[in-house]
Amino acid sequence: MGSSAMVLDPKPSSEPPPSFPATKSDYLQGSFGGGETDEDDLYSRLKSLQRQLEFIDIQEEYVKDEQKNLKRELLRAQEEVKRIQSVPLVIGQFMEMVDQNNGIVGSTTGSNYYVRILSTINRELLKPSASVALHRHSNALVDVLPPEADSSISLLSQSEKPDVTYNVSFLTFCHFHLLILGG
Repeated sequence: MGSSAMVLDPKPSSEPPPSFPATKSDYLQGSFGGGETDEDDLYSRLKSLQRQLEFIDIQEEYVKDEQKNLKRELLRAQEEVKRIQSVPLVIGQFMEMVDQNNGIVGSTTGSNYYVRILSTINRELLKPSASVALHRHSNALVDVLPPEADSSISLLSQSEKPDVTYNVSFLTFCHFHLLILGG
């Protein structure tokens, strides 16, 4: 009977079944746990992504503040343009562009002026004989008027157009006017 008892009660084997890891370190380094180095890599990746997210949040806040400041600046600039255009204006007739920022305008008094053109003016509308509004004090061209705005300005005919070309410098132009005015 003693021998049959031994068969029923076998000695436990010191080796685990092949489907399980043998030790805790085998478990952590094997395919089941990913290893301590993988956990460290995941943790450092998480921290790195958190830092990146924090940096992006700071950048987003900066962009929002900058956008708010630019909107305020745009409103101030628009107010300034309205203020300039609200000064009593002189109506004139556009004659020709000298360069991107300057042109020749004939006024209702018959004088021709070399004028600065506001950067907000659509250059496509500046065609010869277009009615324009000039700032009363600086004579800067501040607006292009609709065709029916001033019927008192007579159109220059082709025969009335001066033979002078305006390729001369501004200083030569001013000197020429000083000579004409007797200065």
